[in-house]
Amino acid sequence: MDEDMSEWTVPKVASLDDFELAKAIKEKGRPTEKYETLDGSTQLKGTLVNWEPVFVQFKDTDSGKLLPVKVLSPPVYPEEEEAPSNDKGKRKAVE
Repeated sequence: MDEDMSEWTVPKVASLDDFELAKAIKEKGRPTEKYETLDGSTQLKGTLVNWEPVFVQFKDTDSGKLLPVKVLSPPVYPEEEEAPSNDKGKRKAVE
């Protein structure tokens, strides 16, 4: 995402018509930066896979067109945590 997320604010919502729920379109199992809106007449459990994230896609107040989804994904391993090692339980010799 090229825009500065610190300047972006969540649009005001007055009714259910001001946004749509969406899910990420995946190619080869990896999410792309494209989203498809979910059908409002079906249940989510029949549409989504376990733990699949749902995104809110807001509508422009003037035109009613869907705005792009704004997402800031957290890091997989926060800076203060280390990535898990691949020692597979082997112990290092103590000198």
